[in-house]
Amino acid sequence: AGETQVTVSVVGQNAAGTFKTHSVSYQFKLIDPAAFPFRVDLTLSGYDGNATLVDFPVLVGLHPGLANFSYSTFLSATGDDLRFFDATGRELSYEIEQWDVTGLSRVWVKVPSLSGVNTVITAAWGNTFAATVPPNATDGSVWSNGYSGTWHFTDLLFGNFMDSTSFSNHAVNQGASVASNGQIGAAASFASSTSAVVNYNASLNPSAFSASA
Repeated sequence: AGETQVTVSVVGQNAAGTFKTHSVSYQFKLIDPAAFPFRVDLTLSGYDGNATLVDFPVLVGLHPGLANFSYSTFLSATGDDLRFFDATGRELSYEIEQWDVTGLSRVWVKVPSLSGVNTVITAAWGNTFAATVPPNATDGSVWSNGYSGTWHFTDLLFGNFMDSTSFSNHAVNQGASVASNGQIGAAASFASSTSAVVNYNASLNPSAFSASA
């Protein structure tokens, strides 16, 4: 792993003869998948559609029963050193929905291209030079492909069901509870008198939309 900062400066002159300079700095971070001592290839075989899905969030389950996977080999007890790569070595954005070192951890990974039943991505960890959580695991990058809001409803934070997108359209809980027996883990439990309220935001008003649960 390595980081390099590059500054690009442009110098120009306007019609009045005044010189102007504008500079922008870019930070480049390179990570070699081979630098991670622990790696597991994951074949995404559950998609049977005809179209190729682009920048699609895929739910990945990590657990002790997975070949060559062990929580004890992580540098961080909360999985901070976890990374994902595609077949070309490109680092992928991801979001840990739940981390459970005694059982199943659920992680959403943004896959650049998903088609057929042979798409392979790699989970990697244990690199001391990549031991902290990367920005693309917490900034909503997984849900940047047209998602206005993503609520996992797995837990409450300050009375809110948190939105995982960068729009922060958090849902204010109005009496709902969290049950452990949802379809894929914990989930919100609503009764006729309970709800979760999301305040209006322009990001929630696209020209076309769909909703899924």
